[in-house]
Amino acid sequence: MHRAQSERSSWGGKSYQNQSKAQPMDASDCVPYAVAVFCPLHQTFTYTGPPGLARGQRVRVAFGNRQAGGIITGSADSVPTNLRLKPIQQVPDTEPLLPESLCALAEWMARYYHAPIGEAYELCLPAAARPGLALPATRSPHSLTLTERGRALAPDQLKGAKRQQLVRQLQQHSTLSRDELKALDISKASADSLVRDELAAWQQESHVRPRPAPESNLTLSAAQQSVLTELQAGRAPQLLLGVTGSGKTELYIEWCRQILQQGRQCLILLPEIGLTPQMVARFSQRLGMPVEQLHSGMGDAARLRVWRDLAANKVPLVLGTRSSVLAPFADLGLIIVDEEHDGSYKQQDGVRYHARDVALWRAHQAACPILLGSATPALETLQNAVTGRYQRHDLPRRSDQGEVARSLLDLNRHPVAHGLSAPLVERMDDHLQHGRQVMLFLNRRGIAPSMICEACGTIQHCPNCSAYVTYHENPARLLCHHCGWSHRPPYPCEHCGETRLVPLGLGTAGLEQYLQQRWPDTTIWRIDRDRIRNQDDWARINSEVQAGQSGILLGTQMLAKGHDYPNVTLTGILDADSGLFSADFRAFERTAQLLTQVSGRAGRRRARAEILLQTRLPEHPLLNQFLRDDYSTLAQRLLDERQQADMPPFSHLALLRADHPEEETAWGFLHELSRILALPDGVQAVGPMPAMMSRRAGQYRMLWLLKATRRAPLHQALDSAVLTIARGMKIPSRLSWGVDVDPIEF
Repeated sequence: MHRAQSERSSWGGKSYQNQSKAQPMDASDCVPYAVAVFCPLHQTFTYTGPPGLARGQRVRVAFGNRQAGGIITGSADSVPTNLRLKPIQQVPDTEPLLPESLCALAEWMARYYHAPIGEAYELCLPAAARPGLALPATRSPHSLTLTERGRALAPDQLKGAKRQQLVRQLQQHSTLSRDELKALDISKASADSLVRDELAAWQQESHVRPRPAPESNLTLSAAQQSVLTELQAGRAPQLLLGVTGSGKTELYIEWCRQILQQGRQCLILLPEIGLTPQMVARFSQRLGMPVEQLHSGMGDAARLRVWRDLAANKVPLVLGTRSSVLAPFADLGLIIVDEEHDGSYKQQDGVRYHARDVALWRAHQAACPILLGSATPALETLQNAVTGRYQRHDLPRRSDQGEVARSLLDLNRHPVAHGLSAPLVERMDDHLQHGRQVMLFLNRRGIAPSMICEACGTIQHCPNCSAYVTYHENPARLLCHHCGWSHRPPYPCEHCGETRLVPLGLGTAGLEQYLQQRWPDTTIWRIDRDRIRNQDDWARINSEVQAGQSGILLGTQMLAKGHDYPNVTLTGILDADSGLFSADFRAFERTAQLLTQVSGRAGRRRARAEILLQTRLPEHPLLNQFLRDDYSTLAQRLLDERQQADMPPFSHLALLRADHPEEETAWGFLHELSRILALPDGVQAVGPMPAMMSRRAGQYRMLWLLKATRRAPLHQALDSAVLTIARGMKIPSRLSWGVDVDPIEF
């Protein structure tokens, strides 16, 4: 609670100080409300306000020496009569912005993830609504949309980068208001030029909810139809284990069609922004209707517009990334989590929620079906299917998929130049000569992943992180991929001070240079976060690859995210050993998933495909299991090992994290907590100990690991830890701490 100060208040978005004759309300007219203030504290705060405010309504309040946004969570419990409370400063909305379903979701997330209640509520709002100020008016009544001629046009056929960008945006969003065009930095002149060329048209905003075409233009195979029938009859959460290229997306689309025809809404969760343009195009084409997307790559105005339209049930179908699971669906009828195993569904700061698990809770809340789809499900998901919590369905390879041959290339026996062994180069020549596409997977960006001093042999670290720096060009610089630190050469060696630093190893940018020299007449598509900076970059490269022209795709794990490239017939995994020696107990699982997903990009049509894995460990058990077994068999062996080690999914984990510029301070905070906290029976503790990356962005990172066979005592221990820290411990200045339930990074 906060002591009162002489502050003026406002209701309905109008401040008293802006009304010449208005006077503050009599204190007897005010009632106390519990407010979840957007701050990192594990409690609500009591403020006074006018009668009639409702749960889920936004407010702006005085908080310490600043003003902050917040959400009313309900009427305050008994308040001492002698306690003078602060008044709410502003109520920007006449009705609650958050529906009851999202209020319940925010409070569940705060309980399960042991997160600050205000931060959980804040996550459920679009960025534009978080300051607690009045929202902009709804979009203008006119919007720009493509004509039939414009929809049939490839953006690259147009002159002018802005015109190309505008067409791509309209293909993805179906319509754009004037405000959204302004947010995209697209001028009215660019829009009008498309209108003059009859490629686009201004239209009156329609309030008619889009509906799918009455007849499907998609024919499912017998196997797909059988699985769909089983899915529709199921009641528990459903797991679809469909091998890469088996047709999971077509099945998703047909199930969505049937839900949309009932007038309900669908949510499709995707792990990466880069997947949305391709998936939006496929869903829109198959369903014969515009679909929306929701992700952090959109501007605040566009996200707010989709958010509002979802709440008003004007948007029937959304494809989105992690945060879209928190959107205000009015009538949710189906949730599909594509690539459910992907680690990007886990938030790694603030409220550390997992979108897959939140989706499961939302499906239960809405009493709607949920489908988890993947060719490589997480071991936790597979175990839930074994125990009967989920219903498992398998989708086999399609009859039009080509045969795939996997083999290892022993780098101890073959000469290697620029990361490519002689046998791999030979096979690349053969596939390219036959007009095919080749995919090369190298999970390292930049020219080189590290720099070494010629004088003393020291590999250079980031001054702020316990990680090596990467060498980039254009412009030439040393760069840390973890904190963003960069330095233009020459840079002195951290050990001897000499400036004779040379690249060590090979990254995607460095390999691209060699590929351009070795195959000068071949198109090279590089796909990594340095080359792909926005959706327009993705759309351009994707359309070129989809056209089927011969070329080489080179990239990082962005290549493994469910893309459909029919003409890829050779995949080269340049460093199959990179994930085999991590201290993380999930390392083998992630390596198996990554190898399977990358391999699945080849042979998606009738052409025979090859998967070549370069390794210096040809006898490694995991690599040999990958060659001879499918993912399900390999995963079962990994589950057996987890059970023997009593690790998830056969136990449950949680971390208490502490970060501080001084290592001893971070460690000492968790050590003191471990000393005074009495753990319930059945909870084991390990640490405190450094994180695997012990220092990041100038902060030393310490962990205290808690483990239990049952969840109840683990959550009891976390409740006690949060209460002890909040009320019984002195928190050092500049220390940040938090709880991570079901962690995937250590």
